[in-house]
Amino acid sequence: MTDPRIVQLAEARYRDSYGATSEDAWDQLDTGLKQFLTGEAEAWLNAAISIGLLSSAETHTT
Repeated sequence: MTDPRIVQLAEARYRDSYGATSEDAWDQLDTGLKQFLTGEAEAWLNAAISIGLLSSAETHTT
């Protein structure tokens, strides 16, 4: 199972970088940019989990 927080982080990173109007544009992004942002978010999430800042997907509840 893929941790849903990865996409949440990627979308938030995109909005924070490109402004409020970018929120609606996430679904319209180029596939390559989406993959890049998602990969970046996954790396940061895994780093946070590995040092204990966040729980893993198995123990995380929304």
